[in-house]
Amino acid sequence: MAYALPSIKIRDDFIKIAKKGKSSSQNGLILQAFNNLKISKNIKFNKRIGITVTKKIGTAVIRNRCRRKLKVVANEIILNYGKDSIDYVLIAKKETLYRDINLLKLDLKKALKELGFENN
Repeated sequence: MAYALPSIKIRDDFIKIAKKGKSSSQNGLILQAFNNLKISKNIKFNKRIGITVTKKIGTAVIRNRCRRKLKVVANEIILNYGKDSIDYVLIAKKETLYRDINLLKLDLKKALKELGFENN
């Protein structure tokens, strides 16, 4: 199994990223990112991911499918292309469920580049 990035679990961290971080909306997802050194000095990881899927997306089964898709995409793309010391939050859209996984990967790469958090 591939290496999995640690997840953001504290609600306050999600709120700080949403308020103070940068955001990029793509066709299949929304990416929010913020430097995690500004959130807490107790963070022991370089990169963390958070995934949000609201009830507007659909039933629990649909939300879980979207969450699993975004987790696979994030663990591959952010691990390889994301900058260190950044927290990333992926927000699902209605299109996430039906969008091909390769297109979601391109969306995430494009969002990273747009926000300036892409590692070259």
